[in-house]
Amino acid sequence: FPVTIGATIKESANKAKELVTNAISGKDVILVTTKADKYGRWLAEIHVADGQPTINEQLISLGMAKAYFGGKK
Repeated sequence: FPVTIGATIKESANKAKELVTNAISGKDVILVTTKADKYGRWLAEIHVADGQPTINEQLISLGMAKAYFGGKK
């Protein structure tokens, strides 16, 4: 699922969606969250009970997401 250089944002988003769908389909999932961000969105860590890193960590390691710690863009 690596992001292809030159891929459009929509293509990259679809690859990330496919990874998440495959990773959680038919599995028990635990969402860990504390509060909504300044735009009202709930940010969460997504854990699957299979011993793998969180879905968040997988997306970051594949270059499909960036870590966000609440600062400016």
